[in-house]
Amino acid sequence: MATKYPIRYELTPQRISEGMQWLVLKLQNIGDQELTNLDVRLNSLDTYALRVQGTGSHLAELLPNSVEEVSVQVLALARGRLYVSVSGWKAMRLFHWESGEIVIQVGAERAVVASLSVIGGPSPTVGEPLRCEVTVEGFAERDQISLELSVGKPDGTFAELLDKEIEGVAPGESRAYTAELTPDQEGAYTIYARLLDEGKRIDREVQRIHVKPV
Repeated sequence: MATKYPIRYELTPQRISEGMQWLVLKLQNIGDQELTNLDVRLNSLDTYALRVQGTGSHLAELLPNSVEEVSVQVLALARGRLYVSVSGWKAMRLFHWESGEIVIQVGAERAVVASLSVIGGPSPTVGEPLRCEVTVEGFAERDQISLELSVGKPDGTFAELLDKEIEGVAPGESRAYTAELTPDQEGAYTIYARLLDEGKRIDREVQRIHVKPV
């Protein structure tokens, strides 16, 4: 079980089939104060891939050293990330807690975006060339998959950085792909890396940067 004080938590299973599935969330209070009137929710970081059903669960109390379980239903289409939130009361004061990200694998994975990074100076400025690097890791034999890399700019427009057909990434093999981004505006940029198999999205990563004026 993972731990973020004052709660130890576990979500199972973490490998599921496509479609409507049940997950079981186990929570343990490892602190020395009781937690009461708790609103427990499972939250999706990508509602295309994983869509949580319902509006959460209520726990009247979670006493020190006690363990409670709640069942949550999700609609699963692709690999995605979830996190747990718990809101309520702790020693007569409002309490809010969030877990770390939990990766849920869906179906037989063909490949994943293992990493997405933006390489440049510590404080990128307008006009400074940056290199976006995507690492793709294979899990199953596949003739071809597609990699798309795009950027959302501060003014709301989008630009395509890379659209590439990838030939046969073998199980256990990792490949890196790069594209250049030269910011032409100051503000927040969002870089998206998407993997597609015959038009179906199978994985996605997002990276955000802030570009300063010259």
